[in-house]
Amino acid sequence: MPPRAAEWRFKLMKKLIVVLALILVAALMLPACVSRTPGDAEDTTTSDLDIGQILDDLQNGTSGSEEAVAEVIYKAYDDHAEVVGCKLPVGNVEILSEFEGKKVTKVADGAFHGLNTVTSIVIPEGVTSIGEQSFMSCSALESISLPASLESIGKYAFYGCISLKEIEISAGVKAIGDNAFGFCNLITEMKVSASNPNYTVEDGVLFSADKTTLVCYPTGKADESYTIPASVTTVNNFAFAYVSALTSVSMSNVTSLGDYTFGSCSKLANVDLGTGLTYIGAGTFQKCTSLVSITIPEGVTSIGYKDSEGYERGASFYDCTALTTITLPSTLQTIYLRSFDACTSLNKVIYKGGAANWSNVTIGEDNTCLSSIGVVDQ
Repeated sequence: MPPRAAEWRFKLMKKLIVVLALILVAALMLPACVSRTPGDAEDTTTSDLDIGQILDDLQNGTSGSEEAVAEVIYKAYDDHAEVVGCKLPVGNVEILSEFEGKKVTKVADGAFHGLNTVTSIVIPEGVTSIGEQSFMSCSALESISLPASLESIGKYAFYGCISLKEIEISAGVKAIGDNAFGFCNLITEMKVSASNPNYTVEDGVLFSADKTTLVCYPTGKADESYTIPASVTTVNNFAFAYVSALTSVSMSNVTSLGDYTFGSCSKLANVDLGTGLTYIGAGTFQKCTSLVSITIPEGVTSIGYKDSEGYERGASFYDCTALTTITLPSTLQTIYLRSFDACTSLNKVIYKGGAANWSNVTIGEDNTCLSSIGVVDQ
């Protein structure tokens, strides 16, 4: 056997012996640590240990080592380290740039989720990724510093950070996930580093650099009306969600409104969709409880959609309780699941294709209000 192979096998056997010894000690101690009332059923809460997985981890180094430093929990892998959790810190948190000799490159999914004792966080240079829900519902978080090395911000990363007053998208950020800053009620304007080539800000609103995509309208912005710039063709998922001040929105060249784009905009009463719209996502106007009427322009073929697994995604106007009148285009072919469910005030549906052709439109389940009131030509 080659010397290097023999040496590797020897080291692996040593690690295996240590692991088996620890398991044996734990097994011997378990009866002493667990008290049972006579007659209790056998304890089955302890899961079986997968020895094969342990061997794989020892050989490949994939399991990593985990340790808390100043209440922040880090995990080291072969080539990097991550922040994976926190033990209820209070006040300011400064994330390490290195852990066990490995560069810290990521704040893992949900690492600080729901921790309401953190007031500020400094993320060091070298971190390239903030995972999904990493700081979600950190209700006391007031400030955070993002490094220039950061490249991606995951879905819901800062959702519900109700004390966060400002955040600047740093120079290296290339991707921002859905609803990353949703329900951050104190953020009145988005900010972007002047060195960032991927995003820009106009009037406090976050856009792609070429201003063809509206990424995020800040939840705390106090303006009552807004006109989407003519350059914009796509409005991202959740872009205006939870904005409480807006009463009126207009657009001219937008072709696509994403999922929950205006979800829970409770004061939104007037919407001009322009003439270029072709796509309305799921939940786009869900819970817009002040919306009274809306005209969907020619060119739109469906309200909602089917996802890649074949499931219907609708609820586009779900729970718009003040909605009385909708005007639908002759191009409409499908209305998906629950798109007009709970629209309790709806009493007039105008179909531009003519009432006689209404039967050509496929209507998903839980849209009973559409059939119960019928349609008219004008």
